Amino acid sequence: VQATVSYRSQAVQPILDAQTTESLVFEMISRMAHHMIFVVSDLTWFEQKYIAMLHQKYVQTRQAKELVVVHNLRTTGVVLEARELFARQITQCYDGQASHLGDLVFTADHGANVPHVHH
Repeated sequence: VQATVSYRSQAVQPILDAQTTESLVFEMISRMAHHMIFVVSDLTWFEQKYIAMLHQKYVQTRQAKELVVVHNLRTTGVVLEARELFARQITQCYDGQASHLGDLVFTADHGANVPHVHH
């Protein structure tokens, strides 16, 4: 959905159009989907903000939808480096528990009666 837009001084409308379109698509998908898969290359504050916003929307509307964050670690080529990056970005930043399925699977716990976020 995301696309590059011009940042030239006369090109304000395309930026607003892109933001509006992205917000509309995000809202529509989050209402229609039973499961939401959010793919990230790197978990920065921007991605964390979107994940938190989506999770909060599910909590406020009392929807028990599954939110799965897939970390594609596309810039990582070594298993040890992937584990260290996952620990730094996920397990050290969120309460929750590692999965028995593998080192790179984690379930963030946001409290009782609140949907979990799976990484």
